[in-house]
Amino acid sequence: MASTTGTKVAVVGPNGTLGQVVVKELLKLGYSITLVTRDASKTRQGFTSNDQITIVEVDFSSTEGLTEALRDHQSVVSLINRDQPDAQIKVIDAALEAGVEQIIPSCFGLDTRVPEVHGNPSVATKAKMEDYLFSKIPSSDTKTTYTAIMTGLFLDWALGIGMIVNAVGKGDKPTMFFDDGEAKLSMTHREDIGKAVASAVEHRNDDRFKNKRLLIHTIAATQNEFIAYAKELAPEKPWPMFKIDTAEAARKSQEALDKGDTSADAVRGFLMKMSFGDRLGFFSEVDNDLLGVKEQDGAYLKKLLSGFLQGQ
Repeated sequence: MASTTGTKVAVVGPNGTLGQVVVKELLKLGYSITLVTRDASKTRQGFTSNDQITIVEVDFSSTEGLTEALRDHQSVVSLINRDQPDAQIKVIDAALEAGVEQIIPSCFGLDTRVPEVHGNPSVATKAKMEDYLFSKIPSSDTKTTYTAIMTGLFLDWALGIGMIVNAVGKGDKPTMFFDDGEAKLSMTHREDIGKAVASAVEHRNDDRFKNKRLLIHTIAATQNEFIAYAKELAPEKPWPMFKIDTAEAARKSQEALDKGDTSADAVRGFLMKMSFGDRLGFFSEVDNDLLGVKEQDGAYLKKLLSGFLQGQ
């Protein structure tokens, strides 16, 4: 295990979906953490006071302000929403200017090395940021390196909003059922994402992590498998389905795009078709062992679903 003495990690945009789990795992390794935020008041409300944590409020449109906040840090973890590529690019520029050793960008999600994914309108903002990062850090010869972690769908988050199978609806409310339900998806629990980020920071000087795009998933399963487990756990429930033709959803998204609507809601049909219709949401090879993430099985999934059915 690498020494944590004097190691400072900046987490930019900690108020979102991944902030709590990432900070939790970094704290376990004994790092000094700076939470770089637009809203210090909100961040203070979300994080328990800790001698290892410093909160700094910064205007994310200011490269100068971000550079000052990131100076003297070894790693920068960006958790900024993927729909804000300009802010993410500012963070990249600031990290390079500050001379940090490692950037972990907000690349969580699908693998954009796949051409059909990279060119999909639903991931245009993510691809824009990644293209910029990879152009700024073209080789391992640079002082600052990156470790990009692709995670697929956030497993517990998706279940928490009734996606894949509507366990929060207790089997009474409909599940959106995509095509034939046979598309396998890579999905990662947010706790595992936190572990992977912490591992990447810990091993930032390891060539296996420098300027690498790494893939993880907690589990890979089809929607039909999720539904079968749910029905096994609560066979008395009706488990209604609302069927979605992803090709039709993509057609409607194209109509919206042709009218100039690039909002997340407008392009969601492209994401549905890419993940379920085109079956591009599955990682055939993963770097779980490298990042310390255990790949789980059906028993784990049943236990997780049981928790949601019980309101946990």
